[in-house]
Amino acid sequence: MPVEHSKELSGPNGESNNQAEEFNGRFDRMERGTHLHIGEKYALDYAAENAFRSDTRRLPNGRQLEVALNIAMSVGRSKFWTGFTHGNHGGTELTLPLPRLARASGPAKGQHPISSANGRPPR
Repeated sequence: MPVEHSKELSGPNGESNNQAEEFNGRFDRMERGTHLHIGEKYALDYAAENAFRSDTRRLPNGRQLEVALNIAMSVGRSKFWTGFTHGNHGGTELTLPLPRLARASGPAKGQHPISSANGRPPR
């Protein structure tokens, strides 16, 4: 028997599990199709990107850019991302109620297996 979501699986304010299923489906598709790996340390950032894409998917590209720039320029300097290109990679996972240490992905600095095998420094 088919389920009528609007009657059987909706909350008091009309919310349903369709939104969660859509978000999870988009997140799975993003993980398989666009990104090679979603590490736990950056899972919150990927989820925010996915939510933004879902919220603005019907807007033209130019309007999406305007919205993204407006948001980016109005939140202030990020404490988590400041200095990222200089090796300041956040060491905690932010998706849990209490941040916990997250393991690093990839080889440690100076321990790249290909470069150490031939004696050349990594690029």
